[in-house]
Amino acid sequence: MLSGVRVEVKFSTLWAGGDFVFQQIRDQSYEVAALLGIEPQSVRLWFVPKDILWEEGSGQHTGAAALDTKWLRFRATHPPSWLGQYGGTLAEARSALEEARRARGR
Repeated sequence: MLSGVRVEVKFSTLWAGGDFVFQQIRDQSYEVAALLGIEPQSVRLWFVPKDILWEEGSGQHTGAAALDTKWLRFRATHPPSWLGQYGGTLAEARSALEEARRARGR
């Protein structure tokens, strides 16, 4: 729990091609996922509602039709536009977490 919200943490360092890859996304008991991306000179953080992350992720182990495990991969320098409302900088991520808390009536 973080600020009264159940959070699942997903972590990625910068991959060789310049991507963040958040793996093993599952439909488990959490409300938002904290996507923590570490670059050599900066840190990025997003708090994404589980339903949005599940919708936007793609199949990890069994192709696009995966039903149990997904991942999210994108260029660290160009996150997908839909991700912007959930953070990016640490301050923006904090605001997104507060919004998640308010949306859940906490």
